[in-house]
This record gives sequence, C-alpha cells and structure tokens, in this order.
Amino acid sequence: MKKLKFLSVLLAVLTAFSCISAFSTFAAETKTISTVEITEVPNDIFTKSPDDLLYGLKIKISYSDNTSDICEVTKDNICESGTQDNTSETGLSQTAAIISVDDSIGVFVNCLRFVGDYIEYQVSVMSSIDDMTECSKKIYYPEDYDLPEVFCKDYLVYRTNPDGTLTLINHNVFPPDLSTDEIVYPEIVIPEQIHGKTVTAVADYALLGYEHPSAVTIPATVTSVGEYAFGYCIDFHRCGDNHMIPDNVMDTRLAQKLVTAEENEKFIVKIYLGGSNPKMQGNRLKLTYFKDCTDYVYDSEEQEATATITKAQIYSMKDVEDISIQLMYSKTPSYVSDEVYDFSEYLNGGKIPTKISIFGGSEEEMKADCKSMSQKYFGGRTNYTFDAELGYMFIDATLAELEKASDDELVFGIDVNTGNVDYDLFKKMYKESDTYKTDIFVYSMFGVSPAESEYKAFARKYFSGCEYEIRMCESQRIMIVKGAAKRAVMTAGSEDFYQINTFSPPIMNNYPNIVIYGENGSAAQTYAENNSIKFVGTGSEYQLGDVNLDGKITVADATEILKANVDLVTLTDEQKKLADFDGNGVVNVIDASEVQRSIVNS
Repeated sequence: MKKLKFLSVLLAVLTAFSCISAFSTFAAETKTISTVEITEVPNDIFTKSPDDLLYGLKIKISYSDNTSDICEVTKDNICESGTQDNTSETGLSQTAAIISVDDSIGVFVNCLRFVGDYIEYQVSVMSSIDDMTECSKKIYYPEDYDLPEVFCKDYLVYRTNPDGTLTLINHNVFPPDLSTDEIVYPEIVIPEQIHGKTVTAVADYALLGYEHPSAVTIPATVTSVGEYAFGYCIDFHRCGDNHMIPDNVMDTRLAQKLVTAEENEKFIVKIYLGGSNPKMQGNRLKLTYFKDCTDYVYDSEEQEATATITKAQIYSMKDVEDISIQLMYSKTPSYVSDEVYDFSEYLNGGKIPTKISIFGGSEEEMKADCKSMSQKYFGGRTNYTFDAELGYMFIDATLAELEKASDDELVFGIDVNTGNVDYDLFKKMYKESDTYKTDIFVYSMFGVSPAESEYKAFARKYFSGCEYEIRMCESQRIMIVKGAAKRAVMTAGSEDFYQINTFSPPIMNNYPNIVIYGENGSAAQTYAENNSIKFVGTGSEYQLGDVNLDGKITVADATEILKANVDLVTLTDEQKKLADFDGNGVVNVIDASEVQRSIVNS
C-alpha cells in the first residue's frame, strides 16, 4: 500500500534521523535476516488508544543461521515514537516507533488504524543499510463492531447522522494502481448500507483534493450530494491546473486566458529550448509552426527565444518535446508580476494596491529609498507605507508607473498587495461592499497543519457567527468558513501564519476524467449534470419524485403519493422508487411533503 501522505512531518524527520543515529552505533554485521513475521497483536486492539496500539505487538525475526529472536514492543524498548490522531476528522490514526533489539538490529514499526475498517501493522527490520526485511499484517474490524460517529470503510469516511443514516464526509488517500507507468486511482463504489445503516448523503467537499478516483458509483439511497463533492481538484500552491492548457505551456495566470481566446489572438511567448542544439531547434520550430512570425529573436546566452504568435500556433506545438513555453505580458524582462498586469486590466488602468520588494537595509535606509522611489516614479506622493523588516514598500500606483519602477536597481519584485488573502479571492471582493459575503477556506502558509484548537481560535477572532468546518484535505487540515464578510476576510488576511483562499477557479478546477454512475433521475445524475461531469445512468429514465411518470415534478406527484398511502391507487415498483423521496425505503406522507417542498424551492 502507498505510504499515506499525511504521515506527519515530525514522524518522517524523526524516523530518518533516528535511522542514521541507530546505524552509526550498529556493530559490525554478524547476522543476515531471512524473514520477519508478526506473531501476535495486542489484546483489545479495537478499543486501545492510538498511543497504546504498538504495546504487546510481537515480531519474530529469523536469521540465515536458523536462529531467531522474538521482539515484543514495550514502553521500555521504544527509543523514539510519535502519534498522529485524526480519528475525529477522518477516522484514522497513525503511530510510528523505533525499537531497540540489540546493537546490530533496528526495528521500525508503523501502525495505521482506519477506525471501523482495519488496523495495519507495518514492520521493517534492519541489520545494515543493505539488509532490510519487511512484513505487514491487517486486522479487520468485526461486522458487529459498534461503529463510532466517524469511521472508515474502504478509505471513505462516514459520519452517523442523528436519524441513524450515514453521510460520506471525507476520504483518505486512495491506494493507486501501481501496475502501470501512469498512476491510476481506482473506481470507488459507495454502498447503500454499512453495518445496517443506510448511506443517504454526501457532504460538501467530500472528495475534494488532487487525487481522484477514476469513477464513482452513487447508490439511489443517496438523495443529497453536496457542493464540490466529486470531480474537483484543488491546488494549494499554484494558480490552478487548467487541463485545457497544453502540457508544455507554463500554467501561469496569463496562460489561463488561452482557453477562451480566439484562435488568431496573439500572445508574446518565451520558448525555453532543451534540445542538444537549441539554436537549430528554435529555427526548426519557427519554420514548422510559425514561419509568418516577424519578431522571432533567439538569445544564445540564455538558450531561449521570444516571439509573438497566435493561440493556434501555440496549440500546434503541444506535442513538441524538449520545449517549455511561457506567455509574457512584455518582451522586456520585468519584475512586475502577472497579477499586477491582470489587476490593471480589471481596474481599467486604475491605481493598483501593490507591494514593492526593495533590497533592504536599516529602517532609515528603507525610509530614504522609499522617498527616492516616490520622487522618481510616483510623482513624489507621500501616501505610501513601508515595512523595513521585510523590505516592502506599499503604494497604490498605475501599471505604467510600476513598469518604470521595476527597472530601478533597488527593486526585485512588484506584486499586488493582498496580505495573506489569495489574489483570486482579493480580486473577487475588491469592488464589493464591506458586507459582501463569500465562502472561503483557510490553511497554513507553511505546510504544517494547525491544530483544531488553533483554527477554532482563528474563527472566533475573525469569523464570529459564521458556520465553519475543520477537515482534512489531502495532506493538511483546512478550515472552511461559510458566508465570511469581506471586511472580516481582509482583516484576517493580516495574520502571518494563515492563507485565505476561494472556492472558485483557477485554484479550484473541474477534474475532466471522472465518471459518475447512478440511477437515472437520482441525486447522482443531478450533481453530474450541474457540474459538467460525465454521467452513466441505470434504472428508471424518470427523475426522483416524478411518480406519475409525466416527465416533470408537480403537485400531482405529491397527490399520487398521498393516494397510494391510503390505498386509493397502487404504485408499480418503479413508481415506489420514485416516490421514496427521502430514500428511507418507506413511501408515506413525509415523501409527499418533501416533493412539495422541492417544488417550492425549485
């Protein structure tokens, strides 16, 4: 099984350095390990705390000289250990430890606990850098196990609702198919029931991430599928991953405009040439793909070329190897960022709130530099501020002013001043009033997940009164805030540790290759169609609630349910499925009420 990505950085570093430390003290190799076997697991492992799951584990180490040792994990022989417990969020905990056997043997133990599904022990035994033997053992939870509120099944995480039904809320890392060169994530099937409880809903953002199943089968019992539940990828560190952009084109903000541009629209490009003879390669590209270009220039020192070519010509080179194409706003190298150019277009040439990175010095030197910069490029304006510690000058300026300033020897970067609010969210809110509200997600700028208590404190400080949810998204914990006001977002963006982003392109993109399977007329089909995801339907061609089979949902359908409830009419099996609007397996007046409510809300 693939190593889980959310193994904490602490544990990874701990293990790596402890290995080095252990091997530095190993005696000369005297034994060669032949096999390793887990012979006994701890008692009551399904009820133990994550910290205690290793105690009592017994490992048999057999050597090539036909001798063997039994190693039992105890508090006394653990040299280093660490635990990551996310059972309340993902139903998963992970514990790792280094065990001391003797001066020549190192034992490394890892325990993954998917609560409700299985516990897996992974053991690596080393007698030298070149001699390592591994084994693992899975212990599955019994069918009659009393499931906690949050639990796992086949790497999917469910929560038990107050009425006893289940909602799919999250996912752990899907084990990929490693039998091919290209990593393919498997199809997943959401069951109708788990341990006698019916799965009726999929929560917002349930499978949000950058690792996706190739297909999802959603049962008819699921009557509610939340926002961004399937088919969306999120990238914390880039401006998005638009699958419509050729692979050899750098996915920058300007490159995003390629997708909607006309075929003959022109772009300035820089082509990085990676062949054995870059100059010849560049000339060949020009003659083959854009021979009508009049401003092609090759830079022999940098082994790159610039040119102005059309979208069609850029796409015609999509299969050319050993090149990388970057779209440019200007042929002249500049420290002005793509976001500054984009924001200037958004403001129709108005003044842009920017931060200018200046080679630093003392506070007095910074003060003098900012004054000099203002006099040279910004008309001597005094309405600027600076941060001497970080080396930033903050000023509202036009693009023309900033382009001139970018040539100054003091400057090495000019960007939009958004604080720690992501640019796309900042731009989305910029012209809105202070009371404008939007959904956001918050995460650590440094890749280390804040504790749940830290997120809660952050929410209390800046987003009091807003609904929020703290959950794992791939390798890190994030907080989703519903209906955050513009003023609160901007104020929260002053915090150094957190980044604030938006649930919209380009940070969020539709994943193009996923397929959703489900019954025609089900919530699965509605979600797929609303999100432009391929849907393959089975069963009835009618929509849930269309009891009289007339192709639409009206009060007449609710009336039909009420008649059936008092035996005035008899429904066919297909009609019964369409009438069971709440998906609980029983057709009654509640279903009629739900149909009427859906009509009012549509």
